[in-house]
Amino acid sequence: MFNNVLGQSPDRKKKWQALYYLSQLDGKRLSFEEAIGKLKKIYAQVDDKELSQQALLLAEEMIGEKFSETILSSLIQKYRSGFPVDLLYLKKLSLFREQGDVGRYESVLVEFLSLFPEHAKFKELKNDLEEIKKSNTAKVVVGVVLPLTGKLAATGQKVLQGIQLAYSRLLEESRRMIYLDVKDSSDARGLEKTLSNLARNPKVVGVLGPLLSDEIKRAGVVADSFRIPVFSPTASSAGLVESSSYLFRNALTRKIQAQFLAEYSINTLKLKRFVILHPLEPFGEELKDEFLKAVEAFGGEIVGIASYDRSQNDFKNQILELGGIADDDLDRMTRKQLLDNQGQEDFSDPAVLSRPRVDMEHWSEDEIENLKVSLELGYDAMFIPGVYDKVGLIIPQLAFYNIEKIALLGGKGWNSPELVKMGGKFLKSVYFVDGFYSDSHQVRVRKFVELFEKNYGESPSHFSAQAYDAAGMFFKSITSGADNRLKLRESLMKVKNYPGVTGKTSMLESGDSEKNIFSLTVKRKKIVEEN
Repeated sequence: MFNNVLGQSPDRKKKWQALYYLSQLDGKRLSFEEAIGKLKKIYAQVDDKELSQQALLLAEEMIGEKFSETILSSLIQKYRSGFPVDLLYLKKLSLFREQGDVGRYESVLVEFLSLFPEHAKFKELKNDLEEIKKSNTAKVVVGVVLPLTGKLAATGQKVLQGIQLAYSRLLEESRRMIYLDVKDSSDARGLEKTLSNLARNPKVVGVLGPLLSDEIKRAGVVADSFRIPVFSPTASSAGLVESSSYLFRNALTRKIQAQFLAEYSINTLKLKRFVILHPLEPFGEELKDEFLKAVEAFGGEIVGIASYDRSQNDFKNQILELGGIADDDLDRMTRKQLLDNQGQEDFSDPAVLSRPRVDMEHWSEDEIENLKVSLELGYDAMFIPGVYDKVGLIIPQLAFYNIEKIALLGGKGWNSPELVKMGGKFLKSVYFVDGFYSDSHQVRVRKFVELFEKNYGESPSHFSAQAYDAAGMFFKSITSGADNRLKLRESLMKVKNYPGVTGKTSMLESGDSEKNIFSLTVKRKKIVEEN
């Protein structure tokens, strides 16, 4: 039909439109040279400027996604100059940048600048050429993008220390091969520009950082555009890395915490039935949801859920909702049941979370004397995904309402000496998780802590530890042959059981990490490692 329009229609615009549709068909048939030939004619015509622009966009898409180096070279040789030779050269630059081929990248840059002195990208590419000529002698560059000034400078410095310590552990030959190009990301508005400037250098194989979840979302656009791995050691919000196949992270996500805690509780502690008491905050909601899914996946059961506001200090209503009963009420309820000869409530009823248990009783005619009663709970553990300041208030109140003799479970927000001070004698069967434990008995963790303290005069934070491992995975991949960004991405996706100080780590296809993290508890008024 389109060929008929070309041969018979007197309407020139319709002919150009027909030619455009034929070029689309050529592209679908992988007849790229024929497609480009048609698009070149359409772009040069003056009858339909809008169609010319469509031809440009289609050519950009086709060249960007479908053309091999062989096709690029063939078409450059055929057309020499003008449209679409500039697009063909730009695609070649992209390929050589991804391959880390600095020599050919520089050669194509020189050719492009000679052929297209009036091009919109001339100044940008000229700057690229100047940067390459004055760059260092290292074969591979790793970008590091962190906040080193401003309100997040302290965190950025801790992350940088972890990266630098990992770098110092490399053999001298590897340090000569790899150069760390550190950039300050404190000006959030300039993040994309900072990343793009790094990514334009073909020696840069990947970027460690940035830190914040919002920054990672924005970094994904640059990562996709330049096909460069961006690896955050800290960003922990849900669903971050799924937006780009070039985004990775080594953060302790809420999903990792919840899944590990659920598996540990069910498979190691042999717990089966759980209730959840969570804060009405985004992190609390996410931990609650992830724990619920994980418990059900491992064959456990969630039998009750209650929530509290961050401003609360009195948690009576929530504790009663989860089956707690004060001593006076428990005594009165039990006496009534005994006097009325009432049967025990059945835990198979999902509404029943607790019931009185008579430990001792003595009848004197119709009076009950020496009654001792406790509260029997219809669950084995309570998950409280809060922070130590509120958890330290909740746990003694649980005991006041007779919720005892169950396991109390928490996330990394529990890991503070302040919890031990606040919880005191009520911290009996508590288990919580964290991605890093500086007092661990594991040899690799002890060695890391010793090296960190020797180099920086202070104990490492979990940010330093996560960065140390992220950098270690980068460097191990590079020294094993991943000397360009495409190889590095492939290598990172194959990481399995990396022996990190934040637990054995595997990278998932999504770019997220999967970890065997630390299970912690409290013994003799001190937080200790359980696993």
